[in-house]
Amino acid sequence: MLRLAGRETPAPAMDAGAMHDRAQPRQAPQLFAQGVSLAQLVRLFTGIAWLIWGVYWYSNSARAGAAPLIAVVLAAAGLAAIPAGVLARSADAAQRLDRLLFAGTAAIIVLTVVSASSWSAIGTDELPYDQFAAGALLHGLNPYAQSYLPLLRQLGIGGGTVTLHGALVPWIAYPALSFLLYVPGVAALGTDSYAASATDALFWVAGAALLWKLAQPQLRCWITLLFGSSLLLAPIIGGDTDALYIPFLVVALWKWDRFADPDERGVWRWIGPVALGVACSIKQTPWLLLPYLAIGVALEARSRGGLWWRQPARYLGIAAAVYLVPNLPFIAWNPSLWAQRTLLPFTGGLAPVGPGPVGLIRAYGWGGGELALFTLAALLAMGAAAALLVARYRELKAILPMLPMPGIFLSTRPFTSYFLFAIPGLVACALSVRATSPRLSTRWTRWAWRAGAAAACAALVAVALGLVARAPFDIAVIASNASGATFTATARVTNVSAHATTPAFVVTQQASPREPLLVLSGPSSLGPGASAIYRFSAQATGYTPHPGDNFQVIAMSTGPDAMSVSPIAVVPAS
Repeated sequence: MLRLAGRETPAPAMDAGAMHDRAQPRQAPQLFAQGVSLAQLVRLFTGIAWLIWGVYWYSNSARAGAAPLIAVVLAAAGLAAIPAGVLARSADAAQRLDRLLFAGTAAIIVLTVVSASSWSAIGTDELPYDQFAAGALLHGLNPYAQSYLPLLRQLGIGGGTVTLHGALVPWIAYPALSFLLYVPGVAALGTDSYAASATDALFWVAGAALLWKLAQPQLRCWITLLFGSSLLLAPIIGGDTDALYIPFLVVALWKWDRFADPDERGVWRWIGPVALGVACSIKQTPWLLLPYLAIGVALEARSRGGLWWRQPARYLGIAAAVYLVPNLPFIAWNPSLWAQRTLLPFTGGLAPVGPGPVGLIRAYGWGGGELALFTLAALLAMGAAAALLVARYRELKAILPMLPMPGIFLSTRPFTSYFLFAIPGLVACALSVRATSPRLSTRWTRWAWRAGAAAACAALVAVALGLVARAPFDIAVIASNASGATFTATARVTNVSAHATTPAFVVTQQASPREPLLVLSGPSSLGPGASAIYRFSAQATGYTPHPGDNFQVIAMSTGPDAMSVSPIAVVPAS
């Protein structure tokens, strides 16, 4: 109580919350009052990635003399980058750190990809064949007419691309730029050098630098982390050559919806089909984007008035002309040979491989009697994606590079690299296309929805039929042995189909057939209901089983294309 002028005046009431706050001790101000931003976490994870690459180099210290030193440098740099990623809070500091992280990541990429090639890390015929083709061209030979399989074996690389006839593909099967881009490096360093690996690394870094420069500053830290990811670098280290077309794919998909737009004043008004034509001249994967880009360009042109078909025709014409420039000399050299080689991935005859539904044949022995059903499912899925693009163009234009993926997934050869190397193009597309887009009439969208749904359902039915179509052979492994430089096996094979079939045999201990088996004894063909004992052998490679390993014997056949799989067997331990 307060006493004023002889009167007692009650003290002012105090809010209970204020009394509680006054009772609490004063808190020190927080250094990061707003917390840690997502961009700071990305920079932190980039430092962790550097640390992991240091561990990778340390684990390979026995293979390269400088590996321990590089491991220490990378580990130290990673430990410094982790706190720096959190402490860089101002815009200027963040941009300086982003430049340092990108430069460091680029150096790691080049150093790792080039050095790994000297550690026999290459597990595919793709990169060696292209490098050999560049060497053949430098000697005045037609690269498409040469067999490179003996050279592959000289490098100690086992396996390869298996056909349904049980043979390994011995030649290149890509457009001309797939090896022309290696010619400068091979001319300078030689065919037995790491020229191709170095070229792949430089093109991967070029694609990263291009997308890093095009992206908004606040997003650049993500580009560094993406391109330095071991998930994306692993296929490049293993010999995939998709890195060559990444810079051109980024250009082709950046603002692709601005093609022939009179309101666009920059190079994006015309450069898209030029870059896509170059990308298509390297590998066949970018070919799959052509129908979707043509649909998108047609819809954009329709919204601006005029003939809707003129701009997509112009787009495809420019891309085709650019594609022909590097390929025309080889077409003139031997047109039928060039067509046979470059169309091989689409004309069939290759063994199924990949993590799609077709992989269930090998894993569980399901179906396998009609591989053409998976090709049909892939075509239907791609058609469904095209119809859905028309129906939901506004939403799907930003993810256009992913539209071929359902079809690839359902095909007979859904390589993981197809999905991984679509990511840079997806990022370029999503960051640059306009949010606004033309809308079709309800009648058009309704028909597109119906067509897309029907095609998608038909694709699923085709896959289901492919997984229940009985394979033509029952295979039971009786004996096996792996000693020295040879793997041998004996199996009973029974033809359960209604017609005589000629099998070709392959052994696998992984997810895909990679090593053909030489038949030592057994008939070349089996009639309906016939059974025979086959003895096989194969030269020991990294793809043949060793004592204690699981393996399967696979019988390939044609007419119709089919794959028969044995139950899992085990090589006896020596």
